Amino acid sequence: TWLARRTPPAAHELRLLFSKLAGPLLSYVTEEGTPIVKVCNTGLFRTFINLLTAMLDNFAEVKAESNSEILMERIVLFCLVWSLGGLLPAHQQQPFSDMVKALTSCLPEYTDNTVYDYYVDESGEWDSWYNLIPEVMVEQLDHFVENIDTTRTYYLMHLAAITNQNILLTGPPATGKSNIVNRFLRAPDKANYVTRTLVYCENTKPTLFQEVVEHTIVHRQGNIYGAPQGKRLCLFVDDMNVLHTHESGTQITNEYLRSLLDMRGIYDNEKAGKWKVIKDMTVIGAMRNPAQGTEKSVAARLLRHFMIFNVPTPTPSTLFQTIDSILQALLLRDGGGGLDQTLHNSVVKASCDLLSSLQIVLQQNTVPGRYHYCFNVTTIVNIVKGIQRTPDTMRNNPIMMQLLWLHEAERVVSDAICRPDDTVALTKLLSEITVKYFKELSMYEHAKPYFVTFDEYQDVTRQLHRQGVASSINTMSSKVQVKPVSNLQDIRHVMVRYCQQMTDEAQKQLNTLLLSDVTLEHILKIHRIITMTRGNMLCVGSHGNNLDLLVNLASFISGMELFTVKSTRPQHFFEQARTAFRVAGSEGRQCVLLVNSNIAHEEELMEKLNSALLAGEIPFLFTSDEMEGLLQSLQVVMRRDAPELLTDPTQFFSLRVKRNLRIVICIEPSSPYLNTTCAKFKGLLNLCQVCWLMEWPKSALASTCSYYMSSKQASSLSEKETELLVQVITNIHTLVQSELAPHPWELISSPIPQLKQNTLLECVKLARIQSLPNEGFLVGPKVYQQFLDYFIALYTKNSTAEQEKLSVHKEALLTIQSMIESCKKMNEAIVSGEKVLADTQVEVGKLLEQLTKKSAALEKIK
Repeated sequence: TWLARRTPPAAHELRLLFSKLAGPLLSYVTEEGTPIVKVCNTGLFRTFINLLTAMLDNFAEVKAESNSEILMERIVLFCLVWSLGGLLPAHQQQPFSDMVKALTSCLPEYTDNTVYDYYVDESGEWDSWYNLIPEVMVEQLDHFVENIDTTRTYYLMHLAAITNQNILLTGPPATGKSNIVNRFLRAPDKANYVTRTLVYCENTKPTLFQEVVEHTIVHRQGNIYGAPQGKRLCLFVDDMNVLHTHESGTQITNEYLRSLLDMRGIYDNEKAGKWKVIKDMTVIGAMRNPAQGTEKSVAARLLRHFMIFNVPTPTPSTLFQTIDSILQALLLRDGGGGLDQTLHNSVVKASCDLLSSLQIVLQQNTVPGRYHYCFNVTTIVNIVKGIQRTPDTMRNNPIMMQLLWLHEAERVVSDAICRPDDTVALTKLLSEITVKYFKELSMYEHAKPYFVTFDEYQDVTRQLHRQGVASSINTMSSKVQVKPVSNLQDIRHVMVRYCQQMTDEAQKQLNTLLLSDVTLEHILKIHRIITMTRGNMLCVGSHGNNLDLLVNLASFISGMELFTVKSTRPQHFFEQARTAFRVAGSEGRQCVLLVNSNIAHEEELMEKLNSALLAGEIPFLFTSDEMEGLLQSLQVVMRRDAPELLTDPTQFFSLRVKRNLRIVICIEPSSPYLNTTCAKFKGLLNLCQVCWLMEWPKSALASTCSYYMSSKQASSLSEKETELLVQVITNIHTLVQSELAPHPWELISSPIPQLKQNTLLECVKLARIQSLPNEGFLVGPKVYQQFLDYFIALYTKNSTAEQEKLSVHKEALLTIQSMIESCKKMNEAIVSGEKVLADTQVEVGKLLEQLTKKSAALEKIK
């Protein structure tokens, strides 16, 4: 039927080429190849025919000016390569290329390359894909960098759009599938598209899909419906294969999508039996490779409706080019200066080496503590974002930039690790990379600085009043820059002033927050992430870490308004989300949406957050009238910043939300929903930096206790007594914490060389750990602080009683001492009187003797 619509000469020529090329290649792919996505032969051939139709239409004028037979064979070859061979894994592409070369001579003369390295350019000649890559540029909103894989996929999507075909992108995580689709939909030639995004999670219901469709389409005539103003409706379905598989082997929501594509219509939800025919509709999907084992597959009956293109894992050369472009573009943005070329290349090579090693050593699996591992190109992008926030004076210091790269690598990777073995492995890996690429840093003898995103106090209220904003919490008034400090004590006084201002201005009580070194470090980690572009965060920490208070303080320091979801009631969640979306999308101010750990078990609400992370929108968050009012207020800004989106302002609103809204999800490490949440909602791992606030080490406990003692002014203790007391308290808490053993990964230890081989052994150990009695009581920082509070309270109470007793005893002692002194004086007086008495008695004796003699003499005279 398709050939019948061609001219007789073209149909005859195509029949010969089909017999010569299409048959053998299709047999090879279906019999000897193992495509990444299992598609029926009908689906593969339909993709080939649609590509061929688009290519023939594009080259209709070129055929008249050149050798039509050679051009026709080139076009057929190109379409066969990307419809049949494009889904083959990397190790099977070379044999496929060799087979194509054996079947035809109409190929480039370069024998070292494969048939995957060329496309047919506008003149009908073979040309390299590298010549099609646009100039290096990072988009303002998505940090998207073109490479050969994304350029090739975008070109193929453009061909599919010519014939209005449905498109499905598949590939490993973080290969840019969603960004490719977003860029494709924002192209100028897609101005007649009305786009709606639906992000799947495991429990997405078909009712949500139908509501999205019915909310978008309008009545045209009769029973025919379509997008408003005669435009084309485009449904972008992200994470298509994460749906729960029913016991019958089907994914219910995808079956609904299949019926929609099969029958091109839906039944009305309100009027029973009313059938709505939907015209001018295209579906674009994205999913992870089901060949990875952990991902679910999509039914072949649905896949046959799509032209499927694979976005492969970047090769080493492509990865180097991607990271090189990202680093160069981010550093040169806003008029900044780049790095020295030697240092630039060292940073890129170190980043590539780090990512390759992480994907081998620290793989995601079901072992406790590893189910949230997701290291990909996004990991390196987050490292580069930290390097971007440096002043030009600092970029001219190679040692300082190398130290900063190492610091950012530790923050992005190490802060996401909770297992002791993995931490040791990462430390060893970073040491090897430092020796290999940063030789100057390996000889650095000084103490390594700590890089902070603020080191000076700034009066938030005063700055915001200068901007004419009444609220004391608003957008950041100045660009955040990374600065080195020798130790955390250098910024303690800054943090104290912010705490005081927050207490005065925002009426937040910070009396329970102890500004120890560990607390300061946690605040700096949170502030570092939320001040980044698209700085979403999955904060894992026990309840005693005061996560809400730490995020609150970090948001206040950065000048962002905070909206907290505390209740599991959907009404409360939607109220906070609506306000945050209005601030971020309509007003263009940066803000934080904080979600507490009690939301993790509410899968419906987590599904909304997943959609907000991936698409920048939550279905039906606003009514039609509310959304129209918000979009109307953006007309002036849209004409200035993104005139190409005037035809679909909803996209512009979603992009502003993704840029300005920071979603911070707090969850406890002992929560049973941590594993399931990471597995069901892919946006949490792909678009959130994981910040795992570990249990405090013994040194941190000791420093915290010392600081606590000094802050409480326990001056009655000597320095030696204080040191001994700190040691005793620390040992008690460490002992109790180790005996309770709340986290199973803390009890699992295996040698570093066996990290990739001991999964079975760890599962056996895990089975034993899970059999241990669990009292459900965790000893964390909050318990430690309560322990210190109780100790100080008891010490103060008993010390007061003892002081009272001591004062009574002192008064008694003083009385006794005075009586002793009086007795001593009386004794001295008695001794002195006795001596006088003895002398007097002698004198009296002498006097009596004289009187006796005189009396005797008188008697004689008488």
